Amino acid sequence: MAKRHKKDNAKSVSRILYKYGGKRFNTKVKSNQASKELLDKLRAEGKRVNIKNVLDSIRKKRIPKIVYTIPESLKRIRQYFEMEDLPTIIHKEVAKGIKIKSNLIPYNQQDPYLEGGFYYEYGEYFAPFVNFMDKQRSNALSQGGVDPYDIFCVTCSEPDKDGFCELYSCDQNGDKQDYGFDNKNIDADPTRPITQEEIDAARKAKGLKQKKEQPPTTSGETNKDIELEKEREKTKQVQAEADIKRSELKAKALEAFLQGKITEAQFNAIIS
Repeated sequence: MAKRHKKDNAKSVSRILYKYGGKRFNTKVKSNQASKELLDKLRAEGKRVNIKNVLDSIRKKRIPKIVYTIPESLKRIRQYFEMEDLPTIIHKEVAKGIKIKSNLIPYNQQDPYLEGGFYYEYGEYFAPFVNFMDKQRSNALSQGGVDPYDIFCVTCSEPDKDGFCELYSCDQNGDKQDYGFDNKNIDADPTRPITQEEIDAARKAKGLKQKKEQPPTTSGETNKDIELEKEREKTKQVQAEADIKRSELKAKALEAFLQGKITEAQFNAIIS
């Protein structure tokens, strides 16, 4: 049987937990409660009581977080007839695991969404909506005397944490719009009239971007007051950035210590 070191006891474990264990052990009651179980665990593994072994035992294993993204080619605002590019984009540029829901695609209970990495025929999946919008466009021309193709657009939302995103119809600014397409009755003709707002937007589509006007100063507010407020905000930002850098330095020091790259004395000097 290996000889036990005199510091291999629950009191030593509790002291390490209280000092280095973070919020889970930030009171002596919490650290004392956990120390006996942790000491038994270390002894069972034949490990000594020291900072590295104790912290290794309480560290939670990080499960890599999957961050789903889609290419710019899919989420850009495109005119409706440009949907002919989507089969290739979904097949070659959208990652597997991305699931695209859409009311612009003919309803199929067995296939409720499109998946990245697969090829979907344009004629079957996208042409019905494009044909519908062609009719809507013709109706708009006869009604308002202006071609609304600039404002009849589609785009795709960012994926959620489960990889689901939505392909939807929108205006030229990306704001969601329902143009009347029924994906359960794809042969129906459009009945929704174009609104006056859409007619006006179509006429102004090429001059939408305008410079934002600076808000006027309130009564009694001088340029000096504004400059002082800007300086205060700048100071707050610098302080926040400094706090972030300190936190990152402590985290790197702990990682280096746990990997044996620095001594305990060096570690304490960095975080003090």
